[in-house]
Amino acid sequence: MPVKRLWTTSDDRQIATARAARRSWDTIAANLGFSRSSVIERARALAIPRLTPLPPDPEIEADRDPLPAGDPLAWAVLTDGTLLEGTAYPLRYATGGPLDGTA
Repeated sequence: MPVKRLWTTSDDRQIATARAARRSWDTIAANLGFSRSSVIERARALAIPRLTPLPPDPEIEADRDPLPAGDPLAWAVLTDGTLLEGTAYPLRYATGGPLDGTA
């Protein structure tokens, strides 16, 4: 059976500092040697606030036309952090045809 680890003030400071630096829960957990869920629960117990969303990139114009389906930028936004990350658009079925049904 694993040995129970107790939280230290150093661990608490590392969680607060890392979250303020916008580090992921996975990264923090790996650095501390705790599970991701344990670190999240500890942050909740310490009342560490959730990260606020980053402001939009000022280079992207709000009044621009929508990006077409499959645009690399739009596709990356949709797939980053998922199993589809790094895959090309359009996706292909096992039979080799694109998703829209055209051959």
